Amino acid sequence: MRNANFDLHYNVAFRTYSFFIFRPFTLHAYSSSSCPPPHFRASSEPRVQKTMLILLHGDNSFSSTEKLTQTRERFEKTHGRDSIVTLDGKSIEIGALRDMVKQMPLWSKKRMVLVREFFASKPTAELVHALALLLTEIPEHTVLLFYESTKIKGGGEAFKVLQKKAHVEECTALSPAAAQKWVANRAEQLGTNISSRTAASLIEVVGPDLWKVSHELEKLSLFAGDAEITEEMLATLVSSTVTSNVFHLVESIGRRDPRQSLLELQKLRATGAAAIYLLTMVVYHFRSVIQARDILNRGKGKAELVRDAHLHPFAAEKALAEAKHFTLSQLIEIYNRLASIDRNVKRGLVDADTALDHFIMTVA
Repeated sequence: MRNANFDLHYNVAFRTYSFFIFRPFTLHAYSSSSCPPPHFRASSEPRVQKTMLILLHGDNSFSSTEKLTQTRERFEKTHGRDSIVTLDGKSIEIGALRDMVKQMPLWSKKRMVLVREFFASKPTAELVHALALLLTEIPEHTVLLFYESTKIKGGGEAFKVLQKKAHVEECTALSPAAAQKWVANRAEQLGTNISSRTAASLIEVVGPDLWKVSHELEKLSLFAGDAEITEEMLATLVSSTVTSNVFHLVESIGRRDPRQSLLELQKLRATGAAAIYLLTMVVYHFRSVIQARDILNRGKGKAELVRDAHLHPFAAEKALAEAKHFTLSQLIEIYNRLASIDRNVKRGLVDADTALDHFIMTVA
């Protein structure tokens, strides 16, 4: 397991947990140097139409989510978090959208209106036509950003206007060579290294879904620490069947169901899964639950958890559900116990399997 973040002795004041829980990642493997993120000018500067209408879409939802996060952060840096308004495109009314777009910002020179999944909701032709007209009337103080987690198919009149007037980025699946480069860059950002051959093997085992690849790569980096990720680590830690069963284990722990948790643990042991791998997975999972609990405590939801914690929307939804079973102080205590188990296992003071059994019985 990684010494820098997860063998931290966890007795340090927990206010520092946000340093490693919400550590920022800047991913560039899917970004094109010929199409950099929009530069948001102050309203006193010359108007640039392409920065006032933005469309992010494509079937590579990991990359589009990261691109959305980067775009928001760039805007927030200049205009502040309160200058961004998010609307659900599935239930949007064109009148409300028009009012939001036309309204002058109160605390900054510009405001961003983010519309999620408008085209995925299969809007009526009338609504699409009304939106197409609105897109030609965007005032200089507003940046209107459309985000779609899949590729837009059809889209009608409004999509044609966006293609003509907007800064459009379609995040497509990476080629095998680009995916290997992405894995190498991601590993470096996580503080470790991986060879091209091992990166290719990881993609072959997990598949092209970057959400899954990122998830497995973070587990591998925790296990490898400062060492390079090897084929042996990959063979030991990454298995589609084992990963699925581990999910059931940590989910049952999150539901505080000791009987089901022990049953899932026995199933995993029957597959030959290493105890140290299971411990790594439990640590990783509870980190996600702490992130979710913090989000809930701040009155936020899934969209913020996906953005801040870089979780897949499905994983974020699960983490939020499990976080409701715990208080933040309880989760801190659990994390401290996991740290103690990690140290004692590494020092040979306790058997990993025995420690996991005891942990599940006292936590679940």
